[in-house]
Amino acid sequence: MDKLKNTFYFCTQDYHVIFAKKLIKYGFIPKGFLKNTFNQELLKTTFPSVKTFQYYQFLKSNLNYKQSYKNLTPVNVLKSMNTHFHEYSKILLRQDTFIPTLSLFNSLDLFNLNIQYWYNYFTHNKIKLAVFEEEPHKSNTFLAYQLCLIMKIQTYMPLRTIGVLGIIPTSNYEERLNDNNLKKLFKSKAPVKNNKNFLNYISDLSNDYKRAQKIHLWNQLNDIQEKKVFSFKIKISKNRLKNAKNYSSDFKTFFSKLENSNENYLNYLINKIYKLIYIKKLKKNYILQSKKLVLSKYTKKYIYFPLQMQPEKSTLPLGSPFDNTLYTLQLLIKNTPSNVKIFVKEHPTHFIYWRNTTNLMWRKIKFYNQISNLSKRIILLDYKTNPFDLIDNSLFVASVGGTVCWESAVRGKRAMNFSKIWFDNCHGISLIECEKDIKDFVNKRIYEKKIRKKSVVNFAEQIFNLGYNCAHGNPEELKNLKISPEENAESLKNAFIEYFNIS
Repeated sequence: MDKLKNTFYFCTQDYHVIFAKKLIKYGFIPKGFLKNTFNQELLKTTFPSVKTFQYYQFLKSNLNYKQSYKNLTPVNVLKSMNTHFHEYSKILLRQDTFIPTLSLFNSLDLFNLNIQYWYNYFTHNKIKLAVFEEEPHKSNTFLAYQLCLIMKIQTYMPLRTIGVLGIIPTSNYEERLNDNNLKKLFKSKAPVKNNKNFLNYISDLSNDYKRAQKIHLWNQLNDIQEKKVFSFKIKISKNRLKNAKNYSSDFKTFFSKLENSNENYLNYLINKIYKLIYIKKLKKNYILQSKKLVLSKYTKKYIYFPLQMQPEKSTLPLGSPFDNTLYTLQLLIKNTPSNVKIFVKEHPTHFIYWRNTTNLMWRKIKFYNQISNLSKRIILLDYKTNPFDLIDNSLFVASVGGTVCWESAVRGKRAMNFSKIWFDNCHGISLIECEKDIKDFVNKRIYEKKIRKKSVVNFAEQIFNLGYNCAHGNPEELKNLKISPEENAESLKNAFIEYFNIS
């Protein structure tokens, strides 16, 4: 890499500011940053002259901050970017409310405005490196990432795995398996054998689900276990009331374009009330259609297909085009043995009322009826059914980026994975990128091949041995890993300089 690089940080946490400060001595000069409540004060004191973009306004494409850039985007750049419009427009729906109102025209307008703006911004500020918080999966981080690739701007991001294992540094999540820097990094790390924390983690996945649940779903346990009463009562914190006037979000309001939207606290409460009502109906409909089965009677007579919480990055954009559940199920029905059932189970977090309102658009009330009507082979299961029992008794597992694939491999069960997620090259997990991959998995009877537990453990150990025990997200993530912002920034820095082999 060049000695001096103007850098834009598509990052929003306080530890990213500390991380950026640490990189200055290696020649990476911050020229731009996203800001929100978690990092804005530190940005103000650490980089007072650096251009910052309010995160929600950035996501809404509010171009009020736009300079008068007049240069036209080159035709070849537009042509290349146009191949990403379909994906961009789907991701943009994350910012719509429970009543879909985002028009195709508005999406096209935002897409073109953002290309024009960011092409000029990157060119004018001579940006040579764009650092992303993780795989870009929000509308404009996705757009900026794809634009950087087209403009030959160096990109970088740490991929989130499981907290115990740490992060994987890479420049391109779509081409991670061909990442030479990453390959060299893995080879350069001396193995750390018999680490107690690592071995305990593998042991937990090999045994009881409740122990594994505490690791993988640590911040959702009370909701999943329904320790919190589900009711129409909305908890309004004192801080929320105090700051109601300053409340903001990236959601589109009903009577305005996305870029002009200003969801106030009243809109927020109305949406939450609506969601409470909707989620109760959705959950009731699922319970009416689902069944409780004795799984031992169906041993190796079914495929386990758990649904993902949507929208999430594992399905969109990492799973595209398989983010469409009905389409993916149809492919499974078409290409798997007709005498094998397909057990579908909803992700329990989809019935958590405090999740953002956009997940309602991925689960209409009729959604479960549509699944059941696809084939008599499909059976909706009680959402409380033990996932490890479902894995162990299945013929194989299929999922669009769900952690269930990783859990399956550890437990010795083959899995089809329809997403470019961190474990997509793990032994025992077959990455599905086209229909032929499904046919090969079935016709070559790959699902019958025994998994070498040692190979699965070696895969995880290789990530663990990198030593990048980093958090992604807000202070709650740091607290869970018991590390400070400074420690997190140091791990991020080490991952960065070792990935690029900077001395």
